[in-house]
Amino acid sequence: MAGLEFRVPAETLAELPEGTFYRHDLVGSVVETTEGAAVGTVSGVEGDMGNMRLVVQTENGELLIPLVVDICTSIDPAAKRIVIAPPPGLLELTERRR
Repeated sequence: MAGLEFRVPAETLAELPEGTFYRHDLVGSVVETTEGAAVGTVSGVEGDMGNMRLVVQTENGELLIPLVVDICTSIDPAAKRIVIAPPPGLLELTERRR
């Protein structure tokens, strides 16, 4: 079964404890800074439990944001909203690639 993908209908997934979420719940979320500045929209979540990151589409291209509590200060999957406190230089990474 190598190379196959296992899929489960979303409505059959177990309800998760508060503060946890499924990766697909974050896709489509709007990302903004704690000051309210728009960053972009989550198009995916990469990595494993020890090293997860949000793939965010910005005006300047793709930006990878570490999914850690020190950066992602508020995650609301129901509202499709993630608030980040980016460390210095993180948001400028896409500008440097242009």
